[in-house]
Amino acid sequence: MMMSRSSKPFQPLPLLLGLARNARWVSRLLACAAIAFLLSPAAAHAQQEYSMFSAYAGNTTGGDTTTSGATFGFSTAYVYENNWGAELDVSHSTKFNDAYEATGLTTAMLNLIVIPRVSRWARPYVSFGGGLIRARGCSAQCVTEFSRTDFGLDAAGGVLVPVNDIFAVRADVRYFRYGSVHADLPRLDNGAFDFWRITFGGVVTW
Repeated sequence: MMMSRSSKPFQPLPLLLGLARNARWVSRLLACAAIAFLLSPAAAHAQQEYSMFSAYAGNTTGGDTTTSGATFGFSTAYVYENNWGAELDVSHSTKFNDAYEATGLTTAMLNLIVIPRVSRWARPYVSFGGGLIRARGCSAQCVTEFSRTDFGLDAAGGVLVPVNDIFAVRADVRYFRYGSVHADLPRLDNGAFDFWRITFGGVVTW
């Protein structure tokens, strides 16, 4: 009668020692797995790709501005199934410095946007990117004048509140900053010219 060969008992110590020797690779694999999990939408939140358009109004404030100026603009975005997308945001502010008779800020930014579906009642989002910022100003009879269009950066956070499958309302807080220092612009410190924008608007999705 043949006897079956006895299997060796499981020894966890060599396995643990091997993992310890390769801890760097294990940590990298775990980090990649965590990122993949965060970027992959859950089955319950699965959705199709969609586009959205928003018109908004609000104010510029903070940074190197000395007065709040009325702001209006629009943004449009295309969002993929994994909740990442691209956003184009264009805005204009009618005033930002009360030392001049007329001032204005215009921005045109191309951003990466992340907008996870965490709830049917609210969808928070963040976006960041770069584009063009134009600051201009003119004193009485334009004795003193400045105008600067250059590359800038922006970052935003906000929330969409759906009304139905098509319409939503949006609150958005966004920070803008020139990519380099321009001494000809009216600044309150020695850094690059910057400011904040706070807006509210409506959103259409399709």
